Amino acid sequence: MSATSRIAPRSRLATALAAALAALALLAGCVSIPTSGGVTAHDRTADSGDDGGFAFLPRGPQKGDTQEEILRGFLRAGLGPDDRYGVARSFLTTDFSSSWNPNASVTISDGSDDTITRAGDDRLTLETTVTARVDATGQYQPLATSVTDALGFRFVKEKGEWRIAEAPDGTVLSPGNFATIFEAYPLYFFDPSGDFLVPDLRWFPTLPTTSERIVRTLLQGPASWLGSGAVISAFPSGTQLGGSRVIVGDDGTARVDVSDEVLGESTVQKRRMLLQLLASLRSLDNVTQAEMTVGDIVVDVPGGPATGVDSDPQVDSSPLGVRDGAFGYLTSTGVRELGALSDRVAALAPVAVALDRDQTSAAVLTSGGVARAVASATPGIVDGRRGLVAPGIDPLGFIWSAPSSDPGAILAIDVNGVQHPVALSTPMPAGAILVDLEVARDGARVLLSLSTPTGPMVLVEAVQRDGDGVPVRLGAAVELPMPTSAGGVVDAAWIDGTSVAVMTQRGGGGVQVRAVQIGGRSTDLGAPVSGVRIVGGNGGSGGVRVLSAEGQVLQRGGAGWQATGLTASVLATQQ
Repeated sequence: MSATSRIAPRSRLATALAAALAALALLAGCVSIPTSGGVTAHDRTADSGDDGGFAFLPRGPQKGDTQEEILRGFLRAGLGPDDRYGVARSFLTTDFSSSWNPNASVTISDGSDDTITRAGDDRLTLETTVTARVDATGQYQPLATSVTDALGFRFVKEKGEWRIAEAPDGTVLSPGNFATIFEAYPLYFFDPSGDFLVPDLRWFPTLPTTSERIVRTLLQGPASWLGSGAVISAFPSGTQLGGSRVIVGDDGTARVDVSDEVLGESTVQKRRMLLQLLASLRSLDNVTQAEMTVGDIVVDVPGGPATGVDSDPQVDSSPLGVRDGAFGYLTSTGVRELGALSDRVAALAPVAVALDRDQTSAAVLTSGGVARAVASATPGIVDGRRGLVAPGIDPLGFIWSAPSSDPGAILAIDVNGVQHPVALSTPMPAGAILVDLEVARDGARVLLSLSTPTGPMVLVEAVQRDGDGVPVRLGAAVELPMPTSAGGVVDAAWIDGTSVAVMTQRGGGGVQVRAVQIGGRSTDLGAPVSGVRIVGGNGGSGGVRVLSAEGQVLQRGGAGWQATGLTASVLATQQ
């Protein structure tokens, strides 16, 4: 596996197609908030400074509009973020227009029972069912249970026409409209070792100013749940976007103007800063390089962006597992073994296996506990507690192990067999049973799947380490959204740095698989006939494999989950 950075630019083809379909729906009046037309769409031209996509042009206020018509037009204008939501501001009074902040938040409403009621001669209230929110920094927070918001609006007459004088900051969008206007942009921060870039997903409307918003948010630092040392930024505290901001040249170079705090940093730190900028901006199609300036003077960064840092760790493209008592990569003709390590693992009669990224050691669940297998020595049990779940192994060689009956009793076991208890910042729910524990390939996050008295729960928590790299604590838990129809979690896996696959039981039998973004939305990946284990691979959800109850290895195809022709008794995790 190469340690070089793999950061691919985003393709806008799917976005443009989705936007075109959405635009047709909007022109037909198929919008959730509000429910009637008044919106047009056009292609952005090449000289607009944007990287492609569609611009939506809501209609402004019309002469003689009533208060309700003004409110509905204002809500509809949330579909037009161009010119700082200029059309939306035209529904506001002159004074209020300058203070209203559309970027403060996005309320995502299902639009099923939105109602406008009168609260006074000059006041209207919008009641809407909220399913998710996005804050000013682009952090997406799905709600486990939808709630009803009552949003108040006050009106005054300005030059004989009704205008809005008071309104909540932010916009209100249906899920479909949100998906058309906003896109996910990963910001990148370093793990403490400096070997990996860890993504922190944010959502912004696609505009000519998106590059500036990406950089400005990057300089503010990671999301709070990733803080406390789980990830770090190379930029010194207090660094801000400079007056020249972000300019993308015709050659694809993003020139980012920053404050002078960066000048006192070492060359190593400057190279890391440059890599953070490049990785975060490369989600825009028109950025291929980056440079920093301070007061329009280019900052000299010998060697350019840092190298040897992985933003998307890859694994062998073949599934890994046990077949007919042999451990290795599963092929159509047998098992491609890993030398003596395969023999060590197979001798343990494994129930579950996680292979480290160097392919030199493995964490193995056996009938007697969790063992560490290496090629050069006889495996030994490193955690003999009963009822352990399948273990994980991180890039520093720590084996992660916990019993299903006590999800809070997590151990990180070093290469010498020393057990290090990992504290929790968020207590586990009473009566919770741990179903699965998965360590991200970057070692900065852990995925925990639980069965609780109130239903399944899937948590992502950041790994906080001491100065020697020993895991000491898991940070605040981020709960991933699970549909109310989901049964118990069967298994889960990391798809890539920003999403996970969760396999749950179905009410009528069988299993269901969903891809869930960390700080984003979820997607149905279909229902394999049966499933007992799921593992990630390369290439997003297309690389996910499921082991069926009959021992078939399944992979998603055009017609759903299909047999690969491979069989296994154990499907292993590749870290």
